[in-house]
Amino acid sequence: MRSAGIGYVLVLLLSACSSRALLAVDLRTDLVPEIEMTTVRTRLLVDGMEVATDSARVEAGDTYATGARVAELTDLPAGAVATLETEVLGPDGAEVARQLTVVSLRSAANAVTVLITRDCAGVTCDDPGVGACLGARCVDPECSAEDAACPAEAECTADADCAAPGACASAACVSGGCFAFPGECAADEYCDPDSGCRARPGAEPLCTVADPDVVALWDFDEGGLVDRVSGAAMIPSPSAADFVFDVGAERCGEGLRFPDVGDPRLRIPADPRYALAEGSLDFWFRFPADEGADKALITRDHEGASPPGQLSVQLTLDRALFVRIQNDAGGHVRCSAVGVAPDVWHHVGVNWGPGGFEAWLDGAVVDEAGEARVLDPDAGERLIPCGSGVNEAGLDGAGAELDWWVGINNGYSPAGTADRQIAPFLGGALDHLRLSRVRRDFSVFR
Repeated sequence: MRSAGIGYVLVLLLSACSSRALLAVDLRTDLVPEIEMTTVRTRLLVDGMEVATDSARVEAGDTYATGARVAELTDLPAGAVATLETEVLGPDGAEVARQLTVVSLRSAANAVTVLITRDCAGVTCDDPGVGACLGARCVDPECSAEDAACPAEAECTADADCAAPGACASAACVSGGCFAFPGECAADEYCDPDSGCRARPGAEPLCTVADPDVVALWDFDEGGLVDRVSGAAMIPSPSAADFVFDVGAERCGEGLRFPDVGDPRLRIPADPRYALAEGSLDFWFRFPADEGADKALITRDHEGASPPGQLSVQLTLDRALFVRIQNDAGGHVRCSAVGVAPDVWHHVGVNWGPGGFEAWLDGAVVDEAGEARVLDPDAGERLIPCGSGVNEAGLDGAGAELDWWVGINNGYSPAGTADRQIAPFLGGALDHLRLSRVRRDFSVFR
């Protein structure tokens, strides 16, 4: 597919006029080097005739976000008005974006900065007079968003006009187009402006495997709800057909996406193998950006008593991670800061037993003070204190006789029933749910 991006021209007059001219071409783009683009081809046309071409390999270290040199075209007709065609190719050699820019070769040495924003990737602009792209729309290649003659073509006039990109990037308005500046990620990751930090191709996967200390592992790969250790399957409700096996967490194959409506849930029947005095639970989750919705992730809980061995993991009404374990002394709660980001994958880890109760989010221990605002079916909502305090509660008490519920809160149902379930995980997704007989260091998921 032919695609086009608008070229915004910053021409520098570097010396006096001459019969022949040079054009230095810089590319500024928020496409990801080596991942989304690997080659840049340039071609200059005067009166429809090709007068110069060049090709450059994209280098990961080059600063394309602020502009990097991709061509130096020489022996050009000075004084001519030319059309510069800039083509960006991906790793498979296919075209990602094509740029048209009108350039005046007004001096012996000229320079142009071409801007291609990612919202113009894949946009076809073949109609005469509108062969360039701005804000995913086809526009006149001679029209600059800063040109008073065509202000309506601008996608933005200020940074605030641009939608927030992925968690690792920041939005900016650059020459009338919305641009995503990449941020920092781990050494084996890159910043994808659409979805956040992602693993570089060939990086070691961080998805969990069934090592000797794993008691159960549901990886959801190949459309399965089966525990890779025992072969036991989760029981879906209403039916397996209501769930979607979709792209999973980073480097982890498929994940399980919950439907957007109803009360979807999964049940893991009680099993003596899950009565662990010491151990850990971890998984990946992602949730949609609908505000004010308490979302249950996994619970082994019931109403009216607090026997040892009950555990709840959920998101609060303020989008904080909430983890509670119970023993004879009552409930012990760990909370993250509010405002966990939607629409990106997060990793949760929980340790219990000797060594203390811990909750982890994205590779860091969380233990915020204050109160968690959670859904209550009678009062509407209630506040539960979060806090520190050493305890060595395990999952080996009477609570181990309860079923696990995934994607729904069973904490208000009488023991042994599922009569009062709340906070379905609508539109959310899970991946690689792992139960282990040992405590784990989850800092690798930072």
